[in-house]
Amino acid sequence: MIAMDYREFVGGVKSYERDSWFGDHVYLDTLRETKKAKLSGRITGEFADQVLKMYLIQWGQMARTVNRKKNAIDWGAFALRIQQAVEITSNLADVSFINVDFNDATIKKMVLDSYQALVVSNVGPTAISKILHLIRPRFFVMWDDKIRDDVGSSKSFTGSKYGYLDYLGWAQAEVKEFLTAKGIKRDNEVGPKLAKELGLDKKITDELARKTLAKLTDEYMWWKANRRP
Repeated sequence: MIAMDYREFVGGVKSYERDSWFGDHVYLDTLRETKKAKLSGRITGEFADQVLKMYLIQWGQMARTVNRKKNAIDWGAFALRIQQAVEITSNLADVSFINVDFNDATIKKMVLDSYQALVVSNVGPTAISKILHLIRPRFFVMWDDKIRDDVGSSKSFTGSKYGYLDYLGWAQAEVKEFLTAKGIKRDNEVGPKLAKELGLDKKITDELARKTLAKLTDEYMWWKANRRP
């Protein structure tokens, strides 16, 4: 398995931000639209079809999957499942993944049940994590096949709800270790701290300062899994 340290974390986030800041506008716009949809009290089929689908295609690069005609996604029905996941995780509305016990039965149930709610044809583990992150951006860390392969071959990280639960616990332990070493006590300190340290263009750092630790962890993991030797 890979191991995180703060210096490499900063370097990975900097590389990601420098190369992907423009594409991340789609992510940030979708995050805002998801927040509006949640505040309205209902995730609609229109939101799922017009906003979420475009997010998965444009930012998640999943056009071939979400447009598949065989067992095509019914976005209206899928919206109901997303709403179910919102309700299951209502107690996580402002909770960071760094501050929970993933061995706690209640936390386990919320993760497993919300993940299971989104299991339908043509929506795989990567897309599920991206949708869960939109619902609870401080709690759910995104992943994909390359990240799972880079983390290691442990069976606990297979693309399933149980593998995802274990991945969240692993990511928490790794991040906590270097945050403690740097004396960072709160997850929402990380984005502003990096924005000051990285020396990137202001249009990048303004957005970086508002990103959650869960998103920044994904940026580091994505960079780590995709960088050239």
